[in-house]
Formats: sequence, C-alpha cells, structure tokens
Amino acid sequence: MSAPITLEELITLLLSGGENVGELNKKYSDYVEEHTCPLCKGVYKGYGNNPAPLKVKGQVCDNCNATKVIPARLAGMFKK
Repeated sequence: MSAPITLEELITLLLSGGENVGELNKKYSDYVEEHTCPLCKGVYKGYGNNPAPLKVKGQVCDNCNATKVIPARLAGMFKK
C-alpha cells in the first residue's frame, strides 16, 4: 500500500492543471473506498452516482449510471 499523498505532490498536481490526476489515481487507488452497487450488486470504487429517478437506496456504479439511470432520466424528460 502506498503512503498518503504528500503536500508537495498535491501542490504539483494542482499546479499541473490536472495532467497528473490519472497517475495519482492509480497510485492511491488503495485508499479509495469500495462500495456495492444496489442495481447490479457489482463492486465499484469512488463516490458513485445519484440513482434518481430510480428508486434505489445508495449510489450506483458508472456502468449502471450509463445503462439504467441516464436512460431513465431521458425517458422522463420526453414522457407525455
């Protein structure tokens, strides 16, 4: 497991305009909490996504957000 991010690394990241975000995400992925998606029961890391308008408790993974949540939102927009 890697050490927590140092102040110098954070300053470098902020000054780089985010160019090194991918590298830091890989380096510190062990520190990101894992969650279970209530729709597919898969495990994801990070914050998750708001499932509204679907009636589920908790956040959903990126895949369910793209394949279930966003289509449900679009369907609600065009509902007669």
